[in-house]
Amino acid sequence: MVGLSSSYDTYTDDEGNVWIVSDCPNTDQALSGNPDGLPFKGETTDREKIETWLGDGGTVVPRNGDVWERTSDGSIVVTRVKDYMIEVTVRDVSECPSMPAVNNGVPVVFRIADTAEPPSDTAKPTPTSGVELCLPNVPNPPGFVPPKGYPSEPSIEGWLWYGTEDPWTALPFGPQLSYSPRKSVFWSINFPGGGEEETPPISVTWNRLDKADTRTNGGIGTNANTADDGWFMIAGFDPDEPGCWEVTATYKGTTLRYVYENPG
Repeated sequence: MVGLSSSYDTYTDDEGNVWIVSDCPNTDQALSGNPDGLPFKGETTDREKIETWLGDGGTVVPRNGDVWERTSDGSIVVTRVKDYMIEVTVRDVSECPSMPAVNNGVPVVFRIADTAEPPSDTAKPTPTSGVELCLPNVPNPPGFVPPKGYPSEPSIEGWLWYGTEDPWTALPFGPQLSYSPRKSVFWSINFPGGGEEETPPISVTWNRLDKADTRTNGGIGTNANTADDGWFMIAGFDPDEPGCWEVTATYKGTTLRYVYENPG
């Protein structure tokens, strides 16, 4: 029987879920327990395949934890496998992402470099010095499951819901899909619809991580309603410029953050 990973510090939360400790704040990865935070079966077991597409973007290391799959009758089954994750080393906490990262369905753990004896030719990075590796947020299947009364999945094929019930958005899933600039759209259980809230107070900031550049939508959105997607908020458009962008959306005091890469 495959045992849980012992190469990294772990802890167990109040619900019995086991987590891998990452050096960067707010980036711990699920090792066993609730399937919502686990990788999809088959995404993390082929080390050679991961190393091929990863290149120099990190190191493939053992994970050995739980994964999930959906059976033919629609139920979700969690099993333990011998599998792998990606380890990425950053120079200091300013290069850390603000949330857990997944690369092509593979969990990413972060290590902060030992700076006791820094190389003489390495300058101390600043928050605007640019990241060397963009780690877009990729939803783990089945993605966020909205409350009853909302669409169970986005209308865009190959995309999944990402976030919490206040708010959430849609992001592409899988290495074959890339993110293209689009309308910045969000759903929330606290958005009553355009009839009651024509201009929802949703504030969105785009912060480019590989270059000093910040954009905002001005704090006011519009809305739309379709048969497939229901009522949703529109907070302007993503920047056209290629790069690694962190999006921060705040609506009525709650915030959603995610990173996407526009390859251009």
